[in-house]
Amino acid sequence: MNKSQLGWCDFWADYRNQSVARVTSVQKNLYKALNYEGEIICHLPGKFTYGAVSKSDYPTVGDWVELSPLFIDENGSKAALIHRVLPRKTKISRVEPGSGSTEEQLLAANIDYVFIVCSINQDLSINRMQRYILLAKSGGAKPVLLISKVDLVKDYLQIVKEIQAHFSNDVILPISVELNLGLERLNQYLEKGKTIVVVGSSGVGKSTLVNYLLGENKQLVSAIRESDGKGRHTTTSRELLIISNGAILIDSPGLREVHILGDGSAIEDIFSSIADMSTKCRFSNCTHNSEPGCAISIALELGDIEHSDYANYQKMKKELEYSNRKIDKKMAANSKKKWKKINTDMKKRRKFESENF
Repeated sequence: MNKSQLGWCDFWADYRNQSVARVTSVQKNLYKALNYEGEIICHLPGKFTYGAVSKSDYPTVGDWVELSPLFIDENGSKAALIHRVLPRKTKISRVEPGSGSTEEQLLAANIDYVFIVCSINQDLSINRMQRYILLAKSGGAKPVLLISKVDLVKDYLQIVKEIQAHFSNDVILPISVELNLGLERLNQYLEKGKTIVVVGSSGVGKSTLVNYLLGENKQLVSAIRESDGKGRHTTTSRELLIISNGAILIDSPGLREVHILGDGSAIEDIFSSIADMSTKCRFSNCTHNSEPGCAISIALELGDIEHSDYANYQKMKKELEYSNRKIDKKMAANSKKKWKKINTDMKKRRKFESENF
């Protein structure tokens, strides 16, 4: 496959003469990638690991990487070493799950659209949707909110209308793979060379949607449990796949936690009505608590802004500031540790050379 078929564009024009490939899957320290040579098994040399400051420096699915000359590994497969990760055009990432984690976890890179799948027959959470949309917009990708399994609910249009009231600036599409409902509207995003990542909680129908888009039963699908109306988790790792029409698809496992990370301006875009209203306060430094002439307080009293949305807005702003601050401190500490080790190693080398040569 040529580079344009794999999503290459002018963003990487400075690297057009390099030997590159696109990462399709990650298994611990083993990477698979595609280029005109076909599938390549990629390894990280010690030099790469030595220079990494954080986990986000390592390749993820969707990354373009610069490769060494090819060789045949012990399994008879085409292989190469990864010299470096090319700059990312876009990404989707979150704070790594776990108590007290201060690492960024990349979910996918160089994507154009994020299909956020939410099942209508589960406990729909506006807060969760807002978090997924924030991850997409913070990384520079366009979110598309897919309300799945609408065949299971009679009044789904009313539910979708209520959801849309919270996301005036975003695309929301009700779909049912079972009834082939709303799926034709996805075609506008399935462009040749464009990359889509499918995300959502476990059991919302991501694998069913991926199979439909691929036109084959590539991903296992589990039946819905009668006890709670949820599907079972089936996807276990992220993988980049090519659709027959030339679009590129990244499937991902269900996310139990969506700890937000990214650009604060994305929050203002998601909660645009709140952001716009705050500019109408009498005082420019209004805290929206008890100040006279506070437009936010008035809007809350009149019902122009929902209390739940405003609570989510405040909570997400505080969480985002906290996450970014913690990760920045961790990266600074890792960078300091890295350069301290480099300086120590250089001193040892100079001492060895002075004593032996």
